[in-house]
Amino acid sequence: MSEPLAILRVGMCCSVGLDAAQTASSIRAGVTRKSESWILDWDSEPVILGHLADRHLPPLVPSLAKRARTSAIEPRLLRLAGAPLAEVLSAEFAKLALPVHLALPEPLDAQPFVSMLGEQAQRRIDVGASRVFTAGHAGFFSALAAARDELITPGRAEFVVVGGVDTYVDAERVAALERAGRLRTSGPQDAFTPGEAAAFVVVANEATRRRHNLSALAWITSVGVSGGGELATLCSAVLDGALAPDHPIRLVMAGLNGESKSAKQWGVARIRNQEHFARPLRVEHPAEYTGDSGAALAPMMLGTAALWIRAGTVGGPALVWASADSGDHGALVLYAPA
Repeated sequence: MSEPLAILRVGMCCSVGLDAAQTASSIRAGVTRKSESWILDWDSEPVILGHLADRHLPPLVPSLAKRARTSAIEPRLLRLAGAPLAEVLSAEFAKLALPVHLALPEPLDAQPFVSMLGEQAQRRIDVGASRVFTAGHAGFFSALAAARDELITPGRAEFVVVGGVDTYVDAERVAALERAGRLRTSGPQDAFTPGEAAAFVVVANEATRRRHNLSALAWITSVGVSGGGELATLCSAVLDGALAPDHPIRLVMAGLNGESKSAKQWGVARIRNQEHFARPLRVEHPAEYTGDSGAALAPMMLGTAALWIRAGTVGGPALVWASADSGDHGALVLYAPA
């Protein structure tokens, strides 16, 4: 990555927090919130999900309530993402029309969905310049890489909102997991607890940050996405050259969800890149507390790490990674402000 990106704002919502500060604090404290849902498994038992109670989600705004749906989960995605988007576009960003690069769980028409998201959040969005990425857990890293290209190209965007929203509160998605043997129920299993979340960051380059006299929460110094291959190889590419010799990685936000495949990939990546990791190394996997929130997991991990680093809760630099079901991987390096 030729130029670092400043994280200027964070907005988040998940089962353990209704805003960014609450989410980051709850994950730091190890607060777990997984509970029975209205969805039943094959044994007619309630499925455990890391989900928000309906009373904690704002209703759809009147202009959206009666619109035809292109997806069964579209209304819940909008309800999940509205408040975090409004949070990240507060203060000096509240009146700007910014592009949104958004990771989603399934293909949706980008412009209509982003337009509706702006209505739900009551914020202006540059719909024409917005994009949607549907690469599962790796989608956010693709969105961030695309935002980086926008920000370093003269005459393009000054700020970009990058984020993700996803939910497994859907009977068909849960049934698909159960058919594949991936739904955690009871007993030893190579499976995971599904969840839901929405998370966003506002990013800019250094010149823009200085021009607008804004403070950075943290800096993204390297980001990468691989179309298959090994997580270890991607981590090597992201870490090599991104770290000073006396600044090893001290925090890892890992996209581990309880399945053995990602655990094995991470084990190999850690061993092959051990020279880049501090001892002791703090490894966090927020899906343990919130359930696996799919396309929203990576931005939630990034937002949490940025707030921890800003508050001095943990020292940087940090590595954030996640792997998609397709075999794609994403990773980035995060530094504390100088």
